[in-house]
Amino acid sequence: FWIHPMQQRHISLQITGLNCAGCVGRAERALAQVSGVSAASVNLVSGKGQVEASAELPVGALVAALVAALDQAGYPAALSHLSLDIEGLSCVSCVGRAQSALRAVPGVVIAEVSLATERAEISYLTGASRAADLIAASAA
Repeated sequence: FWIHPMQQRHISLQITGLNCAGCVGRAERALAQVSGVSAASVNLVSGKGQVEASAELPVGALVAALVAALDQAGYPAALSHLSLDIEGLSCVSCVGRAQSALRAVPGVVIAEVSLATERAEISYLTGASRAADLIAASAA
């Protein structure tokens, strides 16, 4: 018989407020307790957290759970923000498709698209997403 290894998703995030090894331990435990996470590590020097989790979990839900766990532990994930002009939005359905495409980009925490202003407001994990990926997703 064949054993198929479970597909894993790797997420990297910048974590704020880390001052000592105790902080690192608390942040690691918070990340490791998120459902679906198989491994979590935090580096004090770089302030980066690395998480391995089941690829079967929706990326948006996983990212939101990781951010919430860090917030609750007192070590918030660093977020970056981006505003994008989106052309060609003509209906609510277009807005829904644009939001879904943006929210599917790994690391996106919040993506709100406005039909009236034809703009997207996006918050994403610093270092986990690139602006180019968000721009490409918004054009899809």
